[in-house]
Amino acid sequence: MKRISILFAVALLLGACTRNKATGPLGPVSVDFHHSGCLKETKADRNDPTLTLEYTDDGLLITSTNVRLSCGGDDDITFELSVQEDIIHYRTYSTSYANCVCPYNLTALVSGLQEDAEYTLEYSSEHVGNYRPITFYYAPGLDVTFDLRLYTMCVD
Repeated sequence: MKRISILFAVALLLGACTRNKATGPLGPVSVDFHHSGCLKETKADRNDPTLTLEYTDDGLLITSTNVRLSCGGDDDITFELSVQEDIIHYRTYSTSYANCVCPYNLTALVSGLQEDAEYTLEYSSEHVGNYRPITFYYAPGLDVTFDLRLYTMCVD
């Protein structure tokens, strides 16, 4: 009897530590995208880019701060986002080209994801290119910020 109790406790412990892989979105994915407009700054107050992933009742909130994009016009700032299985592809860019770069703060609220599942975010932006993938567990309590300088993919 003692052996069965121990095996049952071990099975419960292993089950509690298992992470679910996302099998894709629960339904259609929708995205509500906003940006701050060009943030005027001087070199002295230039801030480093960050990316925050936060669980909300309405979906996954992705906040990118100090993203460098062409400053052709605020109406030209846009994104592409798709979900394939457990991979979220997210790209931010300007649809016009200007001979200047401006920092922007961007938010994307992604609804329709599978809760209590593991996803990988593949994020890219216009002037940096691809960042290293970020794997996270989408569940209540998720609120983590990444210093994107540490995720820049260097090409030799």
